[in-house]
Amino acid sequence: MPIQITARRDGFRRLGIAHSASTVTYPDDRFSEAEMIILESDPNLIVLRTDGTQTSGNTEELAKANARIAELEAGMTQLSQDADELKSANNALMDLRDEQKRRIDEQQSEITVLTEERDELQAKLAAVASSGKDTAEHASKDTSASETGKKKG
Repeated sequence: MPIQITARRDGFRRLGIAHSASTVTYPDDRFSEAEMIILESDPNLIVLRTDGTQTSGNTEELAKANARIAELEAGMTQLSQDADELKSANNALMDLRDEQKRRIDEQQSEITVLTEERDELQAKLAAVASSGKDTAEHASKDTSASETGKKKG
């Protein structure tokens, strides 16, 4: 029963052999049973024990498996590129957010200064208005007193 081994990555090493991404057929006695267990349990290798009559069926199955592997690897490459693009976009957004926070802080400081100025001006205005009322009241009392004095005199 020949053994067919295909590596998911060309040159993958296991048991002192650099395995090929193309299927390689080994004779039955090439590997011990313990070595076969190691090879079959490795996720980076596709190991098929074949008999001589079913080689073409296994070859088709192996070709399909290799095509699926290539498809999945291409998908992984695309996902990796997408992840890199997303990281880049995320970094740009984080920079923009930091700039927005800086601007907000500046505007908050400006609002605080303007609020203090407004409060000072309102206090001055209230003082002037209060002073103006007192002056108006004194003037009004003086006017009343002079008018009253004219009538009497």
